[in-house]
Amino acid sequence: MLHLLIIQAKFSSNLYTEPPTILFHGTTSNRASKIVGNQFYETQGFKKAPVFLAEDYNTARYFAFEKLAALVPNQPKSLTVVEFKIPTQLANDLGIGQDSRSVIGVFEELRFPDIPGGTGHERILRNLTDVQRFNDVLKAGQIKVRRQRVK
Repeated sequence: MLHLLIIQAKFSSNLYTEPPTILFHGTTSNRASKIVGNQFYETQGFKKAPVFLAEDYNTARYFAFEKLAALVPNQPKSLTVVEFKIPTQLANDLGIGQDSRSVIGVFEELRFPDIPGGTGHERILRNLTDVQRFNDVLKAGQIKVRRQRVK
């Protein structure tokens, strides 16, 4: 009976919230520092559109290494996957909620990469307005971030 009362109290007082939408972005560690900030940089966010956000760590890691390969001969010393925890309703408002999933590569008409452990889907901030809205809520602290160095 006590458990039922606690559950009813949570629903009646609006304490219940949906689990966050968790998305990932793989990039160089230097760029990650500029996106999410650290002791040397204030949070700047993303610079241009489109911004591709992976649904899983493995996919973001894969594309971080793709970025590394594209930067030859000026390869960065380290790569980072940034994890974004976004309140579900905010993700929907930003156009990167569950309903906005797309198969990786379709947006740019590229071949689908088979990434072990990946979902095969991504979310995309498609234009500068969407990117700026994301950056604004990121800077306001409404999106929680965690960096994971991969190289």
